[in-house]
Amino acid sequence: MDKIYKTVTENTSDLIFATDKLGNFIYVNDAWIQHLGYKREFIHVLNIKDTIHPDYFSSYNQIISKLQYLQKIENIEIPFIKSNGRILIAEGTIITHETAERVYNTIAIFKNVSGKKLAEDKAQLNEERYKAVFEQDFLGMAILDVFGKIQQANRMMSEILEYSLYELQSKNILELTHQDDVEKSAKLNMDLLNLVVKRSNHEKRLVSSSGKIRYGNESLLVVLDSKNNPDYFLLFFEDITEKKLANEKFIEQSAKLRAIFNSSSQSMVTVNQKLEVTSYNQNFASVYERVTGNQPTIYQSIKPIFKEIFGEEHARYFLDMHHDSLQGKRNHFERKINLWNNHHVWIEVYLDPIIIPGRKTEEISYVIHDITEKKNIEEDIKHSLLEKEILLKEVHHRVKNNLQVISSILNLQSNYIRDNDTIEVMREIQNRIKSMALIHENLYQNQDISKLNVSEYIRMLVHNLAHTTTYHPHKVIFDFNLEEAIMLDLDHSIPCGLIINEIVSNACKHAFSDVENPRIEILFRKEKELITLKISDNGKGFPEALNFRDTESLGMQLVMALTDQISGNINMQTAPGKGTSFHITFTYNKK
Repeated sequence: MDKIYKTVTENTSDLIFATDKLGNFIYVNDAWIQHLGYKREFIHVLNIKDTIHPDYFSSYNQIISKLQYLQKIENIEIPFIKSNGRILIAEGTIITHETAERVYNTIAIFKNVSGKKLAEDKAQLNEERYKAVFEQDFLGMAILDVFGKIQQANRMMSEILEYSLYELQSKNILELTHQDDVEKSAKLNMDLLNLVVKRSNHEKRLVSSSGKIRYGNESLLVVLDSKNNPDYFLLFFEDITEKKLANEKFIEQSAKLRAIFNSSSQSMVTVNQKLEVTSYNQNFASVYERVTGNQPTIYQSIKPIFKEIFGEEHARYFLDMHHDSLQGKRNHFERKINLWNNHHVWIEVYLDPIIIPGRKTEEISYVIHDITEKKNIEEDIKHSLLEKEILLKEVHHRVKNNLQVISSILNLQSNYIRDNDTIEVMREIQNRIKSMALIHENLYQNQDISKLNVSEYIRMLVHNLAHTTTYHPHKVIFDFNLEEAIMLDLDHSIPCGLIINEIVSNACKHAFSDVENPRIEILFRKEKELITLKISDNGKGFPEALNFRDTESLGMQLVMALTDQISGNINMQTAPGKGTSFHITFTYNKK
């Protein structure tokens, strides 16, 4: 019997070994030697501890301890260390054997399961990888049978189609395909089934449960069984709906912009930082040909052309503006350019940086207007205005001369009058005429013939009155409080001049009969649109019994009429011995 046992142990492929109670080997079979690679002559010096992986040895000791009570433990998996240091996984049974001396030895029978274990680990790894790929969040995936029915789908596919995973398992992929894509999809499926192709990649539309169209890139491949027959389909669907809609919107917007770009009456061109043309519309091509005699081309440098058109100095100015625009600044300029056919045109150019968020400005948009006609019209208007200005100056000059002639005639006539009252009337008429003549003289001398500098006019008017008055033996002192920048048109200047003439003449004539140091103050100021004219004297005061608004005096009647003419208001303050003050206000809102 012992001979039979020995024959069995030495010819089996199982690993059989025995150890004493200390773990020293007392027997190993040939299969053990063959699988673990140790030499038989060294077995007597080996301990079980030397052949078991250190991380597992404590577990092995626990098993040995249990054998004293159980005598046999099955289905044990132990990682052995081969003589070359590699790991061998073995699975088997350990039993105890009691000797005649009542010593417990250990007998173990194991099978080498390293290949099986490796295959299991690989299978588990592949399954984990498959799960990781199948459950990713960016790609819809589904397994279809050969008829297109969904057998399994991942969560992303469920979200794309808005069906639950359970609902998808009852659907055929063609049911979820957009009606316009069904025929194409069915043909592709047949080609895959017939192995005409093994994989197809194409753009496809699916329809979700809510009726939304989902655009995607679909990859469909056929998986073969062991006999190379179609077993099932793997479907991958990349949802590009947002990208597709954004692209369609971009295409639509680009088409609109292109239509605007090409139909615009303005010349448009984009130029990069190297001064190369990157795009242009038809109008620019026409203008470019008109200016240079040639057609423009993409990536053509415009630097030499600008130097030729503008000259070195103006071209440098243009290059500086182009550089400024590359820094994000908008620019604008007008230039007269000479054409190749010896004619010239005027152009107005707007430079706008093409700003892309997060990127450096690399291109400038140019919008070019042909303003030759506008410039010609402006030039005609300037010439016309100059001619009219000359004519108006001549009119003012002649009116002034005519008024001076009338004043001279009156002066000559007064030499033949002996009545003092009549002479005085003649002098007042002369002063009124001179006040109007002064206005026409100033307008004739001004650059702007439509407006009068009031402060200069008042000083000249009062200076003239001071030299012509004969009413008081003492010289009247005039104090001026005049705002220098006020300009009035003819419709307001003449009434104001006549009002000042009448009130100042009246004060000189009547107010200072008992005043040793006669003084008149004239204030003329503007606050926003309200103009104030104030004339005050330190004379004896206006008679209390006399209503200045209703008097037979021609001068006061003129003052009231002229105030109404400029839509003004007039008030008077007076007190015996404290003088009189006339306060006139009117609105003037012309620039």
